[in-house]
Amino acid sequence: MAKVTFSGVIIFILLMTIALFGLNAIVGKDFRYMSETSHSTSDRREQLGESLNAHMIVVETKRFFFENVFRVGQEENYRKISSFQLTDVLIEDGKHQLKSSSKVKIETDRLATKSCSIPNPAQRFDCHPEVNGTREICEMRGCCWQETKLRVKPLIAINYTDTQTPVDIPFCFYPLDFPGYTVAAVKETDLGVSLDLHTDHQFYYPRTVMNLRVDVMLETDARLHVKIYDADNSRYEVPLPVPKVSKAAASTRYMVTTSGKDEPFTITLVQVVNTCIQFLQLSSVLPSSYMMGLGEHRMDLMQNLNWTRHTMWNIDQYPREDVDMYGSHPFYLVMEEGGRASGFFLLNSNAMDNPADVIFEYTKVIGRTFMPPYWGLGFHVCRFGYKNVSDTLRVTNRIRQLGIPQDVQWNDIDYAIGRRDFTTDKKIFGDQPAMVEELHSRGMRYIIITDPGIDPSQPPGTYPPFDVGKEMDIFMRNHTGQLFVGKVWTDETVWVDYSHPRADKYWTQMVTDFHKKVPIDGLWIDMNEVSNFVDGSRLNSPGCPNTTYDHPPFVPAVRGGYLYKKTSCPSCRQYISRNYDVHNLYGLMETNLTNRALRAARSGKRAFVISRSTFAGQGHFGGHWTGDNIGTFHDMYRSISVILRMGMFGIPMVGADICGFQGNATYEMCLRFYQLGAFYPFSRTHNDFKSNDQDPGAFDRHFADIVREAYLIRYSMLPLLYTLFYNSHITGAPVARAMFY
Repeated sequence: MAKVTFSGVIIFILLMTIALFGLNAIVGKDFRYMSETSHSTSDRREQLGESLNAHMIVVETKRFFFENVFRVGQEENYRKISSFQLTDVLIEDGKHQLKSSSKVKIETDRLATKSCSIPNPAQRFDCHPEVNGTREICEMRGCCWQETKLRVKPLIAINYTDTQTPVDIPFCFYPLDFPGYTVAAVKETDLGVSLDLHTDHQFYYPRTVMNLRVDVMLETDARLHVKIYDADNSRYEVPLPVPKVSKAAASTRYMVTTSGKDEPFTITLVQVVNTCIQFLQLSSVLPSSYMMGLGEHRMDLMQNLNWTRHTMWNIDQYPREDVDMYGSHPFYLVMEEGGRASGFFLLNSNAMDNPADVIFEYTKVIGRTFMPPYWGLGFHVCRFGYKNVSDTLRVTNRIRQLGIPQDVQWNDIDYAIGRRDFTTDKKIFGDQPAMVEELHSRGMRYIIITDPGIDPSQPPGTYPPFDVGKEMDIFMRNHTGQLFVGKVWTDETVWVDYSHPRADKYWTQMVTDFHKKVPIDGLWIDMNEVSNFVDGSRLNSPGCPNTTYDHPPFVPAVRGGYLYKKTSCPSCRQYISRNYDVHNLYGLMETNLTNRALRAARSGKRAFVISRSTFAGQGHFGGHWTGDNIGTFHDMYRSISVILRMGMFGIPMVGADICGFQGNATYEMCLRFYQLGAFYPFSRTHNDFKSNDQDPGAFDRHFADIVREAYLIRYSMLPLLYTLFYNSHITGAPVARAMFY
């Protein structure tokens, strides 16, 4: 066995170039939770088998397939924080074919053997997450089939668009001796140890990666970095900067144990503690059932661990339960017995003394919070549907006359010519620069919306955002190398490739040139999942080509059942990789360049950027609003847990549209929404053009008086709020936080 010891509060970075577990947050995936403790009595546990506080997480990516299980166990005087075993790694090319000649067929009588004897269903890996599993297919995959009356959901899809069987106790599951990777060689390095892995097995998804390399790096006394990658072929890596070091930490209190030569591959991480412990292994544990995180999804603050699935594939989906939404944050935090906390990120896991320590280490990796300008903490007012400059000022004026403090006025796309980026419609909307000058004279700020989609249909030489972008070659392209054309606000739309090295110069030029005409103070970036009004290409029926990226062998439980539902084709080419790889990163990359562009346009002043789509690291560059919510008490209630979770994801500048974006707000609901929203970290009212006005001056004087009182309390607390944001900027601590902190 190769062993390494180290000490300190730990952050475990699991960096997998080939997207086994950590890296392919970029592509869609499912997180699944099965918790026996969430619904069992001790008698039921005894009946099912070993008495464990157990649940399982399965992470499935489209390019690769990797599964792991988590269990809780007792040890005497040490705590296993993380231990994992590699099961199988599969690359993306080829079609999904089951070839029995390359599989180990399990005979029915094998179910009685030890390898298939897993009496506790909470400890089973699902070997057939797709729809319509059968014993024949299951055994062809080399897995165990055992029906159980404990399952309450059907084995077929809920509707015709589903690609996944409803999550419940699997009938088809991996045997304990399912073949994995063996250590072929072990070599010491300046940072730790490097292992070569090999497998002779062809797994049931096409084209197995036969040779892997694992680098175990002791970067600091508080951070372990594990990188797993294809030993024979270079692959896409997430362009998320993580801390770099050149030599191993000198002293540590933790022990890392890896497999020795010719042994099945495992890594185990052990921390010496003085209390009785849980054991976490990426083949097995959550320390408790009190788990929070894994966004962006709308749900309770505490995760339901009773056979649930959460898919991560950024998409234009208004907030509702049980669907993938605007952002991806593959990070969770667990509160343990005795007040301890642990956390896990797709690039790392942390085991620390309390939640603040977990978030401190997490944001050290993804980037600390941006420091907002002071005015960004004030009250923001917006709506989609202001008819013109006069209509915008009418709302601002009546709020001012009622004595309600307001720092920022916004405009949706109503200001633009034909809803095209970086234009101002003087004929219809009016004198936008003069309006901004008036707002500035009052000490207010002004923010507009902009989208990543650019109109390619204007006559050459008449629309610089497309002309310049085409000349600089910074737009996304389809699989044949032509401009990828979809549809958003204009009949044809192309998208900026923010991963391109020239995109920074292009976006800065567009923002700076517009700022010279209309001196905006911040930018609101929307539709950046990316959102598309058609499925895939507007010019290609049925939307995307028949490639392994657009139609992979395994499809996560995304909305619609296919990856290009109301978004771009995964086979689209971007500078650093295919859209299949970087899809979930799009909003983060746009936020980064928008932050840089604003600082350049505004002479280095702090940037204020609010984005709909997000990924880990978003809070380092900007904030987030929770999207197109509905004006209901339920949506108001749900906004609390979403905001608390976003704070844990390192995005403290977050808020929901007060009174709701969709629907006509009722008097009572809207009033209560303002009383809550006045204390959101990011406090803004905004609604759709189809809805009635809902700014504080749109109702009666009684309504306005109550809203004014709420905001006067907020404004009296701005020094405290600003201090909390500074603390977040330095330590990563959430601004809005749950009581368990």
